[in-house]
Amino acid sequence: MIMLFARCPELGAVKTRLERDLAPLMGRDQAQALTLALYEAFLLDTVDGLRQAAGETVTLRVCFDPPEAGPAMRRLLGADLEYAPQHGDDLGARMANALEEAFRSVDRAVLMGCDVPDYPQALAMEALDTLGEHHAVIAPSLDGGYFLIGFRKTAYRREFFENIEWGGATVLRDTEAVIRAAGLQLATLPPWNDVDHAHDALAMWAMHRGGAFGGSRTYRILDSHAAVLRQLEDDAATGASAEAICRDLEASREAIRSRLVWDTFVAE
Repeated sequence: MIMLFARCPELGAVKTRLERDLAPLMGRDQAQALTLALYEAFLLDTVDGLRQAAGETVTLRVCFDPPEAGPAMRRLLGADLEYAPQHGDDLGARMANALEEAFRSVDRAVLMGCDVPDYPQALAMEALDTLGEHHAVIAPSLDGGYFLIGFRKTAYRREFFENIEWGGATVLRDTEAVIRAAGLQLATLPPWNDVDHAHDALAMWAMHRGGAFGGSRTYRILDSHAAVLRQLEDDAATGASAEAICRDLEASREAIRSRLVWDTFVAE
């Protein structure tokens, strides 16, 4: 099973850090509208990629928040997916609960976020396959966290999600440490960058210019706001951060190209 962790797209409730970065350039209302449109595109592009990669062989489940958002998520993403509300006091508890619910019906489960729509979803399938040989799998993000994690049912422990400073720069390091301390074999996928701030959006736009991801909903929305992105590019700090992200992802792009034999967003 592959589970997608997602909030229901609501104005002013998603991508709030990105919204705050964009508001000085375009005003609060337009920034909220843009971040909402982007988040919906993230969800739709990610789900489309997962559908293509999984075919009919793997169950896809959307773990949504808030708990009353099931009908809205089903209307947005389609009735062919499974849907389950998130529950728990913090992110760790919500992820642990989602995995435990999955393990009632499957022996291997992968949980991922929706902030990396340009990450080839075939690698989510690879993560699931990797659990045939490893106890756990993780995909790091550049900010010190991770955007994908998975376990065999027999290797999973709730403690892997406890006593973690969620949102901090040591989430990946602390999680890897507790998994390895349990004596488990941990596989690591190529890292990627999730979109939280303006420099992340700028990096995504710049990196995929002229590439296959240009046909995605996400990229079309970004490109329709090219004037705003060029203002970000001209800002010394934001432009430098975006360039650093693109450089940091070059090794990942090469690693992904070598792993995938069919055309994907980055295997061009």
